[in-house]
Amino acid sequence: MNYQSFLLEINLGLILFLSFYKAFLSNDTHFITNRIYLIAGIFLSLIISLPLFQNTISSNTTVVNNVLSPILVKVDNFNYSFTSENIKSYNFFKISYLIGVLFFILSFFYKIYNILKLYINGEKIKFEHYTVVNIKHDISPFSFFNIIFMNKSGINKNNTERIITHELIHVNQKHSIDVLIIEWLCIFLWFNPFIWLYKKAIKENHEYLADESVLQSGISFEGYKHLILSQIFGIPVATISNNFVKSLTKKRFKMMTKKKSNKVTLKTFLLLPIIPVFFILLTFSINSCNNSNVSHKSSVVKSDSVYFTVDEMPVFSGGTQKLQLFIAENVVYPEIAKKLNVEGKVYVGFVVDENGKVENVKIQRSATYEMEKNVGTTEEPTKYDAALALDKEAIRIVKTLPDWQPGKNNGKNVKVQYTVPINFRLN
Repeated sequence: MNYQSFLLEINLGLILFLSFYKAFLSNDTHFITNRIYLIAGIFLSLIISLPLFQNTISSNTTVVNNVLSPILVKVDNFNYSFTSENIKSYNFFKISYLIGVLFFILSFFYKIYNILKLYINGEKIKFEHYTVVNIKHDISPFSFFNIIFMNKSGINKNNTERIITHELIHVNQKHSIDVLIIEWLCIFLWFNPFIWLYKKAIKENHEYLADESVLQSGISFEGYKHLILSQIFGIPVATISNNFVKSLTKKRFKMMTKKKSNKVTLKTFLLLPIIPVFFILLTFSINSCNNSNVSHKSSVVKSDSVYFTVDEMPVFSGGTQKLQLFIAENVVYPEIAKKLNVEGKVYVGFVVDENGKVENVKIQRSATYEMEKNVGTTEEPTKYDAALALDKEAIRIVKTLPDWQPGKNNGKNVKVQYTVPINFRLN
């Protein structure tokens, strides 16, 4: 599968779910429903972005504009110099992305290490379903799965019980699972600012749930409010835990005193089915726009014949860079085009069949695109003729491509459609 498309689509899904949440649900007091919505949004975005799901909902057609990186073919003073437009920058974004992933993975395990260190060095008091760890560091109380960490020094018995009551809500409702899910999503989608807002929304909702349960247990609002304010200067040790004191304390107080609706509104039930449908339509709309940019013809084929995205995409021996270099080093800039100073970009479509061979090579967008048709003679060719010569050369070079490792879908070798843009430039 194409990981860039997957990342793009899952980010799009999360942005839509978060936008709807902020617009319609974030101020509601149905905190359990909101928790379900936010977590469901993550999994629905993942599922909808998977190629298997997209192939299933598009049983009759499949997009064929699987566009590879453009290849630039240059001619300087009629001496050939071949380069790829993306040969230097091909790995830049990929390397930057992987560096970011590595950084956040290390950061995640560093937080885990700090929690383990606190657990090992702290005084442990074990109960039937949870453990309280008394630590000496001046930090805000927090929980991680069924372990509650807190510094009891300077806290009276009543306040200690209130803090434990709050943290037990996180423990019993298993909020740490939500936190780990969004933490790992942040690792792989770190470049998207909306994923950090999504994380904030989830953890904020956890605090609303805990606050609501604490007040329902009989603890007064004023007493609980003073307790939170007394803990406000604690320093949280790890953001992968659920902290008793969080930012946006003023909003927490507002939500505590807000009148609870008598019933869940209809919009809550409508949002979950509406958003995925909207997301699917938007995704296919984007694909359709991309298709119109590279071909004058219909860009769909029967899905049981040729695929656009499969479980295992075909692989050119040596990777994309080798493919670019093969084309750039073996292409011949047509003499007629050099003579008439004609440049142009040609989109060549081809299929990698079940055996890895290149077949069905054809022009998807000609170098004559937007040129007025004007065919000349052998003795006096026109620029239109020169542009057709670029098309002909592009087809020739693609037909000479060596065998690929074939693509697979559901464990079977299948045909996969590709498009490669070849950009002919004189200087």
